[in-house]
Amino acid sequence: MTYIPDLHHTHLREYPQPTVAQLKESTAVPRRAPVHEGREELAVGLWYFVPRQRTPGDYAIYRPSSFVALPSEHDIRRDIRLLTPDDTVALSSTRPALDQGVHMLVPTTATEQFDMSELRRTVEAVLFEFLEQKTHGPDGPLMGTMFDVLRDFLGGGGKRVRPLYCCLGWGSFGNAPLDATVLRAAAGLELFHTFALVHDDLIDRSDSRHNRPTAHHAFAARSPHARATWFGESAAVLLGDLCEVWSAELLGGLGKAPERAVVRQLLDRMRGELIIGQYLDLLASGDDCGSVENALQVIHYKTTKYTVERPMQIGAALAGAGPDHLEACAAYARPLGEAFQMYDDLEDVVVDGERPGTDGCDLREGKHTVVLALALRHARPAAAERLRKLVGDPALSEQELAEARALIAATGAPDMVRGMVVQRRLEALTILEKAPFHPTAKDALRRLTDLAVPGVERW
Repeated sequence: MTYIPDLHHTHLREYPQPTVAQLKESTAVPRRAPVHEGREELAVGLWYFVPRQRTPGDYAIYRPSSFVALPSEHDIRRDIRLLTPDDTVALSSTRPALDQGVHMLVPTTATEQFDMSELRRTVEAVLFEFLEQKTHGPDGPLMGTMFDVLRDFLGGGGKRVRPLYCCLGWGSFGNAPLDATVLRAAAGLELFHTFALVHDDLIDRSDSRHNRPTAHHAFAARSPHARATWFGESAAVLLGDLCEVWSAELLGGLGKAPERAVVRQLLDRMRGELIIGQYLDLLASGDDCGSVENALQVIHYKTTKYTVERPMQIGAALAGAGPDHLEACAAYARPLGEAFQMYDDLEDVVVDGERPGTDGCDLREGKHTVVLALALRHARPAAAERLRKLVGDPALSEQELAEARALIAATGAPDMVRGMVVQRRLEALTILEKAPFHPTAKDALRRLTDLAVPGVERW
């Protein structure tokens, strides 16, 4: 990956019709940003060259705070190198991205196919622009390490599932083009999720996430103190709190008067539900592996509500959806949220060629999952006793971890859970077919359903 200077929108007047090379050479601001090259996009700093959705063959360059349009003759669909350094770019007027009157090029649901990859990039652009404003704000110089850890954490390969469901909730009611309001909400939900993950990693004593150090380990590695572990854990608590505060800032006061109260109510309930789910998960970890019903209750609060249902309802409410529409969002979310979490839990106990298992962190911490509860229910007494001794031991060796997985597999529990995942996926898709959603959003939700539980259609 190479790095080049970034160009800020306030300096566009310097190049009334700049070439790509001039954009690359601009030194309007000192910070630097990565350049990514892909099949259908080229990023220059934080500028992205992408196909415009409404006009085939017409392309645009955009960044969080502005956009500029490429003439239609610049066809970069097949070979990014067709866009040469001598090509010129016609600039359009710009306004700040977080302003309600934004003129930024964004993905629109008013197309035959919703581009979720482009949406992820757009939400990330809004989110990082918000953080950039905080970096250059009056308190920015005091929080250099905190910003570094947060950027690394956000850059760790998250799926941005909650922002996607928020935007698809918006598109499900009326299919209006996405605007700055819903993008701000989507970015706020991702920061809220970051708050939850940072604290969850600390509670679970996790060492890594997406092959990167967790926030408390990242802080400890940067600690100026002799008590590095204490510093790292304390700083991670504060970072999580800060993400929640900034999430509230992004999510506060969104929508017009009729929708604002509904959105506020949904946000308040989501915040409380997440904490309840986390507490129930904490209660269920340890010696008592509990029942299937208790495990599903944890999933209901910690995954279904906060991952699918509330984000989707928030997006739909911002678009003006009423109670019946919001209930349809919830009906679709319930079985899908359960399928999503049970699928994820399987990865900790099943190792195969297609979907290798994790490092066994759920088994080592004694996490209360449906697959573990089923295994203990169906195991012979001696096997159940041995499994209880293994599960919940943070010092579990690789040999003991393999033994625990073998004991679980012998009960048939993984196959039972696979059947439950298949059933709930089909239930979610059946509800989706009958839901009063716009056809374009329905199509995107079908694809997102299969992205949430990849490969299940072949089980």
